[in-house]
Amino acid sequence: MSNVYNDYGGAVCIYDGTFNMYDGVTLTQNYSQEGGAVFGYGTFNMYGGDIHGNIYGPSTANISNAVNMNFYGGTLEGDITGRGFTKDFTGTTNINLSGVFNMTGSVYGGARDKNGTGNTNITISGSSVTIEGNVVGANKGNGSISGTSTININGGTITGYVFGGAYEGSDKDATVL
Repeated sequence: MSNVYNDYGGAVCIYDGTFNMYDGVTLTQNYSQEGGAVFGYGTFNMYGGDIHGNIYGPSTANISNAVNMNFYGGTLEGDITGRGFTKDFTGTTNINLSGVFNMTGSVYGGARDKNGTGNTNITISGSSVTIEGNVVGANKGNGSISGTSTININGGTITGYVFGGAYEGSDKDATVL
């Protein structure tokens, strides 16, 4: 598999499983109202390759499974959003960025515009991680998270801002380490 396209959702939809991506794989978002190259819940591991589009966690209600997104290498031209944006959510989100990983967008631990119950954890480690956008512990837009939003930064380059809470909305607790 070298190029994956899907016009009606994510190029890869994960439903309670693990998807590993390596060098030589390209995921491209063509068109989607919910637009995302990777979409679902479970575990996503990126060891290399290129993603042209956004990455969203689950965008459906009543999914309390943990979302684990691990970026060890590769390039992302888009945003990472730990949860989706069409429904309120419950559950923990873990986003880890390390290795040689470059992205042109921002990282959001929570959802786009919905409320959530659970914790969000973003960890950035290693000097070869480059984020050309913001790092936001909670939501991108309106909505709040009942839980804690934690960002751990131990290396890397972030050209935007770091927000422990939400970018536009509100959040109860936020920790940046």
